[in-house]
Amino acid sequence: MSQALQRRAVFAYALILLAAFALRLWNLGAQSLWHDEGWSLYPAYTLLGPMGIRGMDVNAPPLFNISIGLWLRLAGDAIWTVRFWSLLTGMIGVALGMGLARRWFGVQAGILAGIFLAFSPILWVFAQEIRAYIPMPIYTVLLLSLAAQFLAPRQAQVSRSAWLWLFGVTLAALWSHNLSVPLVAWLNLSVVLGLLLRRAWRRLRGWFLLQSALFVLYLPWLLTQRPTGTPLNTPPALNFELLWQIWQSYFTGIKALVGADALLMALCALFGAVAVLSIARALWRARSARLWTLLSAVLLLPVFQLLIILAAHIDFHPRYFLLSAPPTLILIAAGLALPSRNALVLSLRFAAPLIATAIMARMAWLTYSAPIYQHDDFLGMARYYATHSERDAIVIPYGWEPSLDYYQEKLDIRAPFVEVPIHSDAERIRTQLAEALEGKASAELFTWYQLPADMRGAFPCLLSAVGVWESQLTLSGVRTDRYRLTGDVRALAAPKLPPTRLSFALPDNADLDARPYAFLHSQGAESACLLLDLSAESAPLQYDWRLAVRLLRADGSLYAARDADLRDDRQRTATAQRDSYSFHATAFLALPIPPDSEPLLLSAWLYTPEKRSAAHLLGT
Repeated sequence: MSQALQRRAVFAYALILLAAFALRLWNLGAQSLWHDEGWSLYPAYTLLGPMGIRGMDVNAPPLFNISIGLWLRLAGDAIWTVRFWSLLTGMIGVALGMGLARRWFGVQAGILAGIFLAFSPILWVFAQEIRAYIPMPIYTVLLLSLAAQFLAPRQAQVSRSAWLWLFGVTLAALWSHNLSVPLVAWLNLSVVLGLLLRRAWRRLRGWFLLQSALFVLYLPWLLTQRPTGTPLNTPPALNFELLWQIWQSYFTGIKALVGADALLMALCALFGAVAVLSIARALWRARSARLWTLLSAVLLLPVFQLLIILAAHIDFHPRYFLLSAPPTLILIAAGLALPSRNALVLSLRFAAPLIATAIMARMAWLTYSAPIYQHDDFLGMARYYATHSERDAIVIPYGWEPSLDYYQEKLDIRAPFVEVPIHSDAERIRTQLAEALEGKASAELFTWYQLPADMRGAFPCLLSAVGVWESQLTLSGVRTDRYRLTGDVRALAAPKLPPTRLSFALPDNADLDARPYAFLHSQGAESACLLLDLSAESAPLQYDWRLAVRLLRADGSLYAARDADLRDDRQRTATAQRDSYSFHATAFLALPIPPDSEPLLLSAWLYTPEKRSAAHLLGT
C-alpha cells in the first residue's frame, strides 16, 4: 500500500473513532442512575469490601467494578463522570475490533467493521451504562485474535507471549462478568476441535493445562454463585421467533425496543439480508482458518449465551447476546470487503454502512422519544423524596435500592429508608414496620416495577390498617404511594389471634386449613388487615387457587368483598408446586371497617380462576 493510501486509511480510522466517541458522549449523563448501575457503583466505593448490600455485588465478578473504583477516586463519583469510564472502555472495544478486521481481512474490511462497531446500538447502550457488560467485547476480540494463533498449522510455533496473553485475557474476562462463561465455552470448543483435527497433541496438552489453571483460579467465585431466576421469570421459547429476537438484539440493546417499531425492524431485516449475502460470499471466496474461527464465534456464542439464559431460568434480554455482536459485524465487513467488480456487491459495500447508520439513528431517536425505552426514573423519585422531612419514612419492600441510596446523599433526602428484606414473612414485615414507623407522620411505599417484591399485597394491607392512603406518584418504571399515618403503628405488632381452624373441603378427600393469623386495625385507619395462615397437605394444586372473603351484614346483604391469591410469598400455587401437593402461605386481606362499628359476618371461599362458575366455590 502506498503512503498516500496509508494516510487515507489512518484518517478514515481516526474519523470513525471520533464519530464513535461523539455518539457515545451524546446524552451520556441524561438518564437516571438505575438499580443495576447502582449495584456496579457501590462496589467501587468499597473495592474489596464484603459481598452484599452496600458492598460487592453478589452476582457480578469484581474486576470491572474495581476499575470503576480506581477511576472515581481520580475523577469523582458524578454519574456522568463514572459513565465516562464505560465510554472509554467501549472505545477500546471499537478500536480493537476495527484493528482485527484490518489485520485479518484488509483496509476496507477494517473501515467497514469500524463503521459497524461505531454505530452499533448495543455497544452504544452499554458504553453509556455503569455495567460490567462493556469490557466483554474487548475480551471477545482479543480471544478471537489469540484463538487464531493457536489454530495455526502445527508447524507454526505459538509464542510464549501468546500463552501469557491467553491466560491473562481469559482470567480477566472470568473475573469481569458472568458472560465470560459462554465466551470461554466457545473458545475451548473451537480451539480443542481445531487442535484435534490438526493432531497438534503437544499444543493440546498445553491448552488443557492452562485451562485447568484458569478453572482453579475461577473456582472461588464459581462456588458463590446460584441460579438467579425465579418462577416469576419466563425463559424464552425455542422457536424461529427467538432467532429474530436475537438478531434484533444486536441493533437495540434495550428489551422494550425488540419488536417495538416497524421501521427499526425493517431496517434490521434489510441489514440481515446484506449479512446473509456477505457471509455467504466470504465462505465461498475467502475460506481460511481465521474466517472459520470468526464464523465459529458468530454461530456458537449465541448458542452458549442462550444456554446460560435457560440454565439460570431468566428472561430474554438483548444484553445477554452482546458477545456475539462484534464477531458478526466483523464477519459481515469481511465479506463485503472482498475484491469484486459485481455491481450488486459494490452497491452493498456502500449501502451497508448507510443502513447501519440509519439503524443507529432510528434506535437513538426511539430511545429518547418515550420514557419506556430509557432508564427507570429513580432520579425523579429521589427528587420527590427530597421534599420530605425526618417525620416521613420511605418503605423499600425489597431491602435495598442502591440508586436511591446514592441519591440520598447527593440530594440530602432526610426521610429514613425502611429496608424490609424481599419476600419476608408476615412476622418480619409487621414487626419491622411497627418499629420503624413509630413517631412518623407518613409512609411512602416505593415500588419498582421490574422487581415484583410484594406479590401478596402485604404492605398496602398493613399500612392501610394504621393510616389512610393519600396519593400516588408514578414515574417511568417506579411508583410511590403515600399513606398518612393516623393510628397507633404499634397495632402492627399486635399478638397473633388464638388458633381457629377454618376447613375448606377440596376434591379427592383433601382439605385446606385457614387459620386467622392476626387482625390488625388502629383507630382512624381506613381499613383492617386480616392475615390468614393457609396450609394444605395432599391438596390438588395444579390450579392457581384464590381465596374469596365476603363481609356480610346481619340481614345477609354484602358489605364488602376481597379476593387474594394463595402464594407462598411470590409464587402462585400452580407455579410453586408442580411436583408436590403441599402448600403454605399467608394471605393479606384489607377489609373496610364500617364507621358505626356495625357487626359483620365474615365468609370465605376457595376457588380457582380457571373454573369461574359458582359451583366450584368449595367452602364457607
